[in-house]
Amino acid sequence: MTWKQRCATKACCDRGLLPYHAISAELESGAFEAVPLADRALRQTVVLATSSQRPFMESARRVAQMIPRIADALIREGLWRR
Repeated sequence: MTWKQRCATKACCDRGLLPYHAISAELESGAFEAVPLADRALRQTVVLATSSQRPFMESARRVAQMIPRIADALIREGLWRR
């Protein structure tokens, strides 16, 4: 059972630490409430790692090229934060 599923059934504590994008739908609906811990003290870095032993196929390369545009769109829409 995930953290969000447990909270939905009230089978967990009343606090948790999750990235904004993981609960953006619940924040928008009012199911969860966010409280900043500090002035942007926590950062999350996301990387796409590849293997030199198994190079990308063309389809995977195209998907990887789409990721920055998708991330930028999510940030503009307010679903992710920098």
